[in-house]
Amino acid sequence: MTLKKRLLKSAPVIWLGSQLLALWLRFVYATSRVEKQCSAESLPYMGGEKTAIFCFWHGRMVMQPFTRPKGRRLAVLISRHADGRMISAIVRRLSIETVHGSRGKGVRPALEGMLGVLKEGGNVAITPDGPRGPQQKAAEGAAYVALQSGMPIIGTSFASTKHIRFKTWDRFMLPKPFGRIVFVIAAPIFLSGESSDEAIATGTQIIEQALNSITVEADRLCGVTA
Repeated sequence: MTLKKRLLKSAPVIWLGSQLLALWLRFVYATSRVEKQCSAESLPYMGGEKTAIFCFWHGRMVMQPFTRPKGRRLAVLISRHADGRMISAIVRRLSIETVHGSRGKGVRPALEGMLGVLKEGGNVAITPDGPRGPQQKAAEGAAYVALQSGMPIIGTSFASTKHIRFKTWDRFMLPKPFGRIVFVIAAPIFLSGESSDEAIATGTQIIEQALNSITVEADRLCGVTA
């Protein structure tokens, strides 16, 4: 195991890192000019009046806690990898729950956990291209949960005029303070049909196209280039 991986799994490092990053995100949000471009059909879900499955790309996850609808619990699907532990610690500090899973043995329990939260009236959030990509290529989990629960998918994305863009697989975007942050929230996607392979594949394609569309729009509004 490399030194980096050992550090990422270290409880003191996770505790300190999550503290600092949560504080940083709150500072960035407080010092930025924030705009939310929200589809009219999604307003009841963003206002906490209705339950939904929120989806966003892994590289655009960091500011999504600030779009969290009030009045409902929110559980985010997080991988069991080392970076997932850090992300879990950060989102917990932002009052968001986590459900752990991976593309291996943890898939089924994680998806069942998501369905349980929805059944109890909570919202869930999924990064369809996480935890390891390919970038902005959706896996089938979100479509499966939508078809099983009957709840809509709401795609969200953001961009910032001031940011750091990491050279990671997901091209992770970390906003800087004193910029302009634009959130783009798509109309609800209702998937129909039973959870057949065909329905899941079709739903996955629809989700991917919607997320890519709003990410392009957020980048356009903030003047972000590839």
